[in-house]
Amino acid sequence: MFGKVWVITGPVFSGTVERLSSDWTVEIPDAFYKIYITEPTPGGSPIVLGFLIPQTVKGKEPLAQFVTSIDNIEAQAGLDFFSELNDHIEAHLESAVDPMPWDLQTISRLPLQH
Repeated sequence: MFGKVWVITGPVFSGTVERLSSDWTVEIPDAFYKIYITEPTPGGSPIVLGFLIPQTVKGKEPLAQFVTSIDNIEAQAGLDFFSELNDHIEAHLESAVDPMPWDLQTISRLPLQH
Protein backbone atom coordinates (compact mmCIF):
# COMPACT_ATOMS: atom_id res chain seq x y z
CA MET A 1 0.00 0.00 0.00
CA PHE A 2 2.76 2.45 0.97
CA GLY A 3 6.46 2.56 0.20
CA LYS A 4 8.68 3.33 3.15
CA VAL A 5 6.97 4.10 6.44
CA TRP A 6 8.78 5.60 9.40
CA VAL A 7 7.53 5.10 12.96
CA ILE A 8 8.25 7.50 15.80
CA THR A 9 7.28 6.48 19.31
CA GLY A 10 7.87 7.84 22.76
CA PRO A 11 6.52 8.57 26.22
CA VAL A 12 4.31 11.38 27.47
CA PHE A 13 4.80 12.59 31.03
CA SER A 14 2.08 14.89 32.35
CA GLY A 15 3.61 15.92 35.63
CA THR A 16 2.29 13.23 37.97
CA VAL A 17 5.26 11.08 38.90
CA GLU A 18 4.67 7.37 39.28
CA ARG A 19 7.66 5.06 39.49
CA LEU A 20 8.25 1.34 39.13
CA SER A 21 8.14 -0.38 42.49
CA SER A 22 11.11 -2.54 41.48
CA ASP A 23 13.28 0.45 40.46
CA TRP A 24 12.45 3.90 41.83
CA THR A 25 14.65 5.55 39.16
CA VAL A 26 12.26 4.52 36.36
CA GLU A 27 9.29 6.86 35.89
CA ILE A 28 6.13 5.40 34.35
CA PRO A 29 4.79 7.57 31.50
CA ASP A 30 1.18 8.71 31.60
CA ALA A 31 0.77 7.85 27.90
CA PHE A 32 2.78 7.07 24.80
CA TYR A 33 2.56 8.22 21.21
CA LYS A 34 3.08 6.57 17.86
CA ILE A 35 3.48 8.55 14.68
CA TYR A 36 3.53 6.87 11.28
CA ILE A 37 4.69 8.83 8.25
CA THR A 38 5.02 7.58 4.69
CA GLU A 39 7.61 8.46 2.13
CA PRO A 40 6.22 11.21 -0.13
CA THR A 41 4.81 10.01 -3.41
CA PRO A 42 6.14 11.68 -6.57
CA GLY A 43 4.39 15.02 -6.77
CA GLY A 44 2.63 14.39 -3.46
CA SER A 45 3.27 14.79 0.20
CA PRO A 46 3.74 12.26 3.00
CA ILE A 47 0.75 10.76 4.78
CA VAL A 48 0.76 10.72 8.58
CA LEU A 49 -1.16 8.99 11.32
CA GLY A 50 -0.78 9.77 15.00
CA PHE A 51 -1.91 7.90 18.10
CA LEU A 52 -1.87 9.04 21.71
CA ILE A 53 -2.50 6.08 23.99
CA PRO A 54 -2.95 6.45 27.76
CA GLN A 55 -1.17 4.14 30.19
CA THR A 56 -4.61 2.98 31.38
CA VAL A 57 -5.46 1.30 28.07
CA LYS A 58 -6.87 -2.23 28.43
CA GLY A 59 -5.93 -3.48 24.96
CA LYS A 60 -9.42 -4.19 23.63
CA GLU A 61 -10.23 -0.62 22.60
CA PRO A 62 -10.55 0.19 18.90
CA LEU A 63 -7.43 1.83 17.45
CA ALA A 64 -9.50 4.67 16.04
CA GLN A 65 -10.25 5.79 19.59
CA PHE A 66 -6.62 6.94 19.98
CA VAL A 67 -6.11 8.68 16.61
CA THR A 68 -5.07 12.29 17.06
CA SER A 69 -3.18 15.05 15.30
CA ILE A 70 0.58 15.44 15.43
CA ASP A 71 -0.10 18.94 16.79
CA ASN A 72 -1.82 17.37 19.80
CA ILE A 73 1.03 14.90 20.34
CA GLU A 74 3.54 17.76 20.15
CA ALA A 75 1.57 19.72 22.76
CA GLN A 76 1.40 16.72 25.10
CA ALA A 77 5.03 15.61 24.64
CA GLY A 78 6.63 19.05 24.41
CA LEU A 79 8.36 18.17 21.13
CA ASP A 80 8.41 19.57 17.60
CA PHE A 81 8.25 16.89 14.91
CA PHE A 82 8.92 17.50 11.21
CA SER A 83 10.39 20.97 11.79
CA GLU A 84 12.71 20.47 8.82
CA LEU A 85 9.78 20.32 6.40
CA ASN A 86 8.48 23.31 4.48
CA ASP A 87 6.22 25.22 6.93
CA HIS A 88 3.13 24.82 4.72
CA ILE A 89 3.62 21.03 4.43
CA GLU A 90 4.45 20.74 8.15
CA ALA A 91 1.31 22.65 9.17
CA HIS A 92 -0.86 20.52 6.89
CA LEU A 93 0.61 17.19 8.07
CA GLU A 94 0.61 18.05 11.76
CA SER A 95 -2.99 19.24 11.84
CA ALA A 96 -4.38 16.28 9.86
CA VAL A 97 -6.47 13.58 11.53
CA ASP A 98 -7.30 11.21 8.68
CA PRO A 99 -7.04 7.46 9.36
CA MET A 100 -8.81 6.54 6.09
CA PRO A 101 -5.66 5.95 3.97
CA TRP A 102 -4.42 3.53 6.66
CA ASP A 103 -7.54 1.30 6.63
CA LEU A 104 -7.75 0.99 10.41
CA GLN A 105 -11.01 -0.98 10.24
CA THR A 106 -9.25 -3.87 8.49
CA ILE A 107 -6.14 -3.66 10.65
CA SER A 108 -8.22 -3.64 13.84
CA ARG A 109 -9.77 -6.99 12.90
CA LEU A 110 -6.44 -8.77 12.36
CA PRO A 111 -5.50 -11.36 15.01
CA LEU A 112 -2.85 -10.30 17.50
CA GLN A 113 0.68 -11.41 16.66
CA HIS A 114 2.69 -12.81 19.56
